[in-house]
Amino acid sequence: MRRAKTLFAVSAALVGLIVLGLQHRTIASVSTDPTGQYRAVTSFKTYMSVLPMAPGSSSDKPCFVKILRTDGTSLGEIPVPTCQLADVEWSAAGARIKRVGEWDFARRTCFYWSEDGDDKVFVN
Repeated sequence: MRRAKTLFAVSAALVGLIVLGLQHRTIASVSTDPTGQYRAVTSFKTYMSVLPMAPGSSSDKPCFVKILRTDGTSLGEIPVPTCQLADVEWSAAGARIKRVGEWDFARRTCFYWSEDGDDKVFVN
């Protein structure tokens, strides 16, 4: 009986670690806008690093880009299909990633395009 409880506890702990691991993110890059008021943080789910990939294709993994103000306030995060597309272009009014999404600093909004490219998906 004691052995079964120990086995259950170890199994539950491993499942918990796996679930937490699936949620953890690794920061791939951080860039700052020309004014120094905003930062773009590009991250990907850490488990993507342990999946087998062909040589040279690590930038093909999906990622997320979040824009932060210098005080740490988030202006939103959008999913990007691959890390190689996560090139943030800054402007006075906001930022954008070509063919992926945009941030409007004055309105504190951001959106990304749906998979079919027909609809804007707004993020809080």
